[in-house]
Amino acid sequence: MYYSAISVYPEFLFSHFKFTGLIPSSKSQVLELQIFYIQEFLTTKWHILYLCIIIIVIKQHPFEVVKKKSKVLFQEDQLQRTIDRLCYQLIENYGDFSQSCIVGIQQKGAFLAERIHIRLQELVKPPRFPLGKLDITFFRDDFRLNNKILVPHHTELDFLVDSLKVILVDDVLYTGRTIQAALQALSQYGRPTSVELLVLIDRRFNRSFPIQCNYSGLKVDALDQAYVKVELKEEGGKDRVLLFDPETNEE
Repeated sequence: MYYSAISVYPEFLFSHFKFTGLIPSSKSQVLELQIFYIQEFLTTKWHILYLCIIIIVIKQHPFEVVKKKSKVLFQEDQLQRTIDRLCYQLIENYGDFSQSCIVGIQQKGAFLAERIHIRLQELVKPPRFPLGKLDITFFRDDFRLNNKILVPHHTELDFLVDSLKVILVDDVLYTGRTIQAALQALSQYGRPTSVELLVLIDRRFNRSFPIQCNYSGLKVDALDQAYVKVELKEEGGKDRVLLFDPETNEE
C-alpha cells in the first residue's frame, strides 16, 4: 500500500497543489512551503503523503536548497587591525577613560567589547574603566511576535551608568532595532552622561530607526536581502566576517 502511494501520488499531488496554489511559482515562497511540509511530515501520521510533497517541491525548485555565495570582508588579521584602529580612535576622544565604561550587547557585541577592553588596558591602562555585558532579549519590540522559545544571555553589569560616558558595542548595525532595545535596557542602570555607539560593521541605508554609529570598522552598502555574518573565535570557530549575496546561488 505504501509503495503504491509513492508511485501514484506524486503527479496527482503536484497537479492538485499547483492548481490550488499551494506550490508557488515564485522562488520567494518556496522555502516557507518546504518548512511547512517538513513540519507536517514530523507531526502527522500521513508521512508518505507529505514526504512526496517535500520531494516534489525541492525537485521543482532546487535553487532553495543550495548555499548562497559568500564574500569574505574580514579575515583574522584584518579584524585585529580594525580593533586596534577603533581603540586608537577611542583613545583620541576619551583620553584616560575616566568616568567612562564600555558595554557590549550580548552576545557578539559582548565578545568585541571584551577584546577592545583588553586592548585598551594594554595601550593606556585606564585607572578605572569598567566592562559590562548587556542582554536585550526582552527589550526588543518584536520578542512577543516570535513563536520561538527565546533563550536570553546573562547580563553582567555590576555597576551603575549614572554620570558615566558609555561606549556601547555591537557587531552589526542594521535596522537599529537592537540598539534601540539596548538603550532601553541600559536605562535600567541609571542616566549616563552620554552614549556612543561602536560597531564592527555598519550596514548603511537599511535603518528602521534614526540611529547612527559613532565608530565603525567597515561600512557596507548592500541590498535588504543580503546578510552579514560575524564569526568570532569565542564561539568556537575562527575570526572572519562574511557577506552573503542574495543574487547568487553557488558557494
